Amino acid sequence: MREDNLPAQNLYLSLGFQPFETRVNLLREASPLPQAKPLPPGFQIVKSAPWEERAQKALRASRSPKALEVYGLPQPPRGINRLFSSPRKVLALLRNEDPLGLMSLYPGKVLQLRVHLAQEGVSEEVVQAFLIRGLRAAPRRKALLRVNLENANVIKAAKRLGFQEIGRDLGMVLWRA
Repeated sequence: MREDNLPAQNLYLSLGFQPFETRVNLLREASPLPQAKPLPPGFQIVKSAPWEERAQKALRASRSPKALEVYGLPQPPRGINRLFSSPRKVLALLRNEDPLGLMSLYPGKVLQLRVHLAQEGVSEEVVQAFLIRGLRAAPRRKALLRVNLENANVIKAAKRLGFQEIGRDLGMVLWRA
């Protein structure tokens, strides 16, 4: 739910729900992209499948312990659902073959990007190069980026690329004893 929707937030809290994460929504209007600097030695950006082991490792590494408890280990969708629920493109950020980050691209009138970055120190230049690579998939469209509030490096890099914060979503869960 939106973080600024206090009536809904109060209702959920009164029912016993607890917040476990905050996601920042950032929007970028169509405009020319800056030139990406080459990645430092040891880093690479590769295409990945959503259920590849390196993509799943990056996703797990980006989650806080509380979020991992809520989401659990991801399971691939069954049968035909996989065709529709999977993003068209997934990019993985690797350092010396170890997965550091994951970007899912959902094309449409507004390109939706979801970035999951491990909490390790990744320089802002590397994050910018990672974002630019994703944005090149739809350079003439608006792009909506969703990122966890804890990923300050991604938010900072996105703002330098012209993204503007348009809202925050609060993830809430009902903990069962």
